[in-house]
Amino acid sequence: MGARTLRLPIITDIKHKGMHFIIMDSPSKTNVPYFVEECSKLNVSDVVRVCEDRYPVEPFENAGICVHHWEFSDGSPPPENILTEWFTLLRNRFYGENNSTHDDQNHLVPGPIAVHCIAGYGSFYTYIFVFAAFRKRTGVKQLTFSLIFIFLHMMTSLFINH
Repeated sequence: MGARTLRLPIITDIKHKGMHFIIMDSPSKTNVPYFVEECSKLNVSDVVRVCEDRYPVEPFENAGICVHHWEFSDGSPPPENILTEWFTLLRNRFYGENNSTHDDQNHLVPGPIAVHCIAGYGSFYTYIFVFAAFRKRTGVKQLTFSLIFIFLHMMTSLFINH
């Protein structure tokens, strides 16, 4: 029988035009403490999960990290109400008066927003969520399937193959 290797969850830092995101694997019941520790180190203000509940949120909340549960059906785009909440979160965190959930003086700069789906880097909804933020911020009016496909292919290749 071969030896098992413990694979640490992957967390990737993305910054774009004043916005700061963390793309991460989905926490599980067994590795929530690791994610809470890493998110705290990175001063994450919010965790957005776009998948079913698979882990307790209390450890994040106890660390001062707000968890948003915005699940939507696999194979479909986020519904309008979730996109509205997503853009409200972006405006509040990155452009609002109260742009951080942290109270101490070490967190004067808004913390990043962590986003994950169930499959981590294998699922493209995480990227669509982040790309939708880029699109809204950069003023692209038409979001075509081809553009999404090219972007997702590029991002998946970047994160999985390197």
